[in-house]
Amino acid sequence: MPGLRYLCGGLLLSVSSACAAVVVEEPIGMTPLQIDADEWEGNWEGHVSGEEDAIVGTIEVLDVSSGILRAVWIENGEPHSTRIYLLEAGDWMFASVPAAGPDLPYGPDSQEAADVEYVWARFERAGDAVFAWEPDVGKFRELVESGLLPGRAEEGRFSDVLLGTLDMDHYAFLASEEAGIPFEWDGGLVLVRSR
Repeated sequence: MPGLRYLCGGLLLSVSSACAAVVVEEPIGMTPLQIDADEWEGNWEGHVSGEEDAIVGTIEVLDVSSGILRAVWIENGEPHSTRIYLLEAGDWMFASVPAAGPDLPYGPDSQEAADVEYVWARFERAGDAVFAWEPDVGKFRELVESGLLPGRAEEGRFSDVLLGTLDMDHYAFLASEEAGIPFEWDGGLVLVRSR
């Protein structure tokens, strides 16, 4: 699950940046998620399905009306931080994290440059737990190559699929699962906040 592991870097887990991902040029979703700082700030522990290690970090809310968080954690003895952008489209919520590429495994914790791409996942929240699923790279490649979604499939880059800007019709199409399930349901990420 390289894309999800990359997102988890921003959401408190490690990354394997040499593998395929579906990326976007701006955070994915239609509108910023309105968030309550009391529901997001604190210490979080993240677990990826099939992995033994967990990483603990802290989330701070930077902007409640724009759905912007900052995650801070220690990995391999080094401190890391990144911004997380929370947006929604219809009934779906998305988390996007800047991804600078294989040479810089975690995106910048500042205003991003124009050439920054974002890795992302769909998520759901239940109390102090967040469940997230990465996009299925093969499925999104198929949808882009067939023209059902905007974007382009690429080889030899950080990503396999650069997804174009989606409108509500695209999100409704994905939610209908008319072309199959577009997310990796078999695995996933679980984040749990400790009080």
